[in-house]
Amino acid sequence: MSNKDRNYMRVGTIFEKDGTTYVVREVDTNTCAGCAFFNITSEGKPECKGLSLPCDGDYREDGKNVVYEPLKTNGQC
Repeated sequence: MSNKDRNYMRVGTIFEKDGTTYVVREVDTNTCAGCAFFNITSEGKPECKGLSLPCDGDYREDGKNVVYEPLKTNGQC
């Protein structure tokens, strides 16, 4: 089953969005710390900005909490 079929990206998946390359990394807890798409609104509320894929393990088929990080320019994951 592909990432698209699952409606989420597996840990380790590399993808491009708006000219930037990102990698999906597993994290211990769903705090959004380190996620490139995490944002605080002007009202002080946390939000996921620019990506509509689940990162909370409670909403992912694999049960893993993830963040989406920019891929380092030297190509290492």
